[in-house]
Parts: sequence; C-alpha cells; structure tokens
Amino acid sequence: MSVPPRWLRRAAHVVALLVLVTLLGLAASRLDLARTALEISRARTAWIAAALLCFVAILPLWAMQWWLVAPPARGRTMPVMLRVVAKTSSVLNTTPMLVGEAAGVVFLATDAGVDRASGMAVLAMDQLLVGLAKLGVLAAAASLLPLPGAMLAGIRALCVGVGVLLAAL
Repeated sequence: MSVPPRWLRRAAHVVALLVLVTLLGLAASRLDLARTALEISRARTAWIAAALLCFVAILPLWAMQWWLVAPPARGRTMPVMLRVVAKTSSVLNTTPMLVGEAAGVVFLATDAGVDRASGMAVLAMDQLLVGLAKLGVLAAAASLLPLPGAMLAGIRALCVGVGVLLAAL
C-alpha cells in the first residue's frame, strides 16, 4: 500500500479543519447563548469538572489498557496506542456494529505491529475489562440507591454473564 504525498495529506487536513469549523459555526448560530450561560451558571462546577475530566481521560486510559494487555511488539508504544484507540473510537462511533472492533484489530496490526491473533486477544480482554468496570458501576449504584427487584435481578444476571465470560477467557 502506497502512502499519499505529503501535500495531499496536508490538503486533506486543511479540508477536514474547514469542514469542522463550518459545522461548529452552524451549530453555534443555532445556539441560544444567553440560555446556555444561564444553565451553566446554575450547574455545580464540581460536577462539570468531574464530567470533563472523565471525558478527557477516556482515550488515554483506553490506550494504557491496550498497551498493558498487548504483547510486546515493535510499535507498541503509548503514543502509537493512543493513535490506535483514537482511530478505533472514531470508527466505532461512525459505523455499524462490529466494524469498529474489526478496525481496532487491524489498527493494532498495522500501527502497533501486533499480530492479528494477539489483536483479537487484546479486543477480547478489552471487552472483558469494560464489562467488569460496568459491573463495578452497577454494584456501586445498587449499594447506594434503592432499586426495584427487577433491576437487582438484572444486575445479578449480568454479573453471572460476565463471570462466565471471564471464565471462558
């Protein structure tokens, strides 16, 4: 596979930036700035800061997770893994189900130098760890809030399902 010339890559970046600025301008023109400022002034700053911190931390933590579970390879560095998960996230959020997962395995192989079988193992471990994290969130919610019986039964069933997957992996 050949790499496009540098000028073409730069032109593509400029076009993408122009599209982004145009879309942001269109969105801002339809935004009621006075109401937005009022709602922001009513919000609790600590919760907004916590939400922003969580949002910003997603990709670096994901990259660290994949870096930790991936086998050693020539390109397995944190900057490369950050690029891999950023591209994977973009594909996951813009394509039908399972395309993003497949793309993640391909990105691990092409960018990080991980063989495809190991890439599948990284993806499987990622899904397992995400499932465990979700169980932790649900367990915390269930311990802090009164939940209806049906929701508690659902949490128990989910715990059993993730436990079966953990045993299988």
